[in-house]
Amino acid sequence: MVVQPAADGIGPAAGTPVVGVAVQGGWAERVAVDVEQLAPLPDEVDFATAATLPIAGVTVLRTLRLGGEVHGLADWAERNRSG
Repeated sequence: MVVQPAADGIGPAAGTPVVGVAVQGGWAERVAVDVEQLAPLPDEVDFATAATLPIAGVTVLRTLRLGGEVHGLADWAERNRSG
C-alpha cells in the first residue's frame, strides 16, 4: 500500500495497493521503493496472492541469468524485461 507517493508526482497515489520488489528492507513494515519497481495491484488479487508474484518473477529472471547463457536466453531476458 502506498503510504507516501513520490515527491515528483509520478507513480501510484497514496492508498493505492501495489506489488513490488524492494532492494533493501523487504521485511520492514514500511520501505521506500523506486516507482519503477512497483505495479498497481488489481482489485481481483488479494495481498496474500500478490506476495508470491515477485518471488516467481525474480526466480525466473535469476534462472535465466544463471542458466540462460547455455541457451543464449539471458541476454534476451534482459532486453525484454518490463519495468
